[in-house]
Amino acid sequence: MTLKDVPWDGKSFVDPPYWGAAESTGSTSTRIGALMVDCHHAKIYSELGATVNVSGKRDGVPVSGKDRINNTFDVLEFTDGLNQIFFGGMFRWKHPR
Repeated sequence: MTLKDVPWDGKSFVDPPYWGAAESTGSTSTRIGALMVDCHHAKIYSELGATVNVSGKRDGVPVSGKDRINNTFDVLEFTDGLNQIFFGGMFRWKHPR
């Protein structure tokens, strides 16, 4: 069965949120670098009450035309599928201005 043009709602800033940290050493005049880490936990939820185009078979019965998403799914979301961790570094070199 195919559902076309499903509307999604991104809730990436709902717990657990994005976070990041950076660490550098030295004073502002001698600091030459820093290390950082960021974590992204992306989440999206379908709008279950939306009406979309459907085609194919549901429980062996052919369906086509428009139908509400919640006639097929009780839950349609991707909440644990995309976790990204980024490690990075920065380096500052001094040069005459």
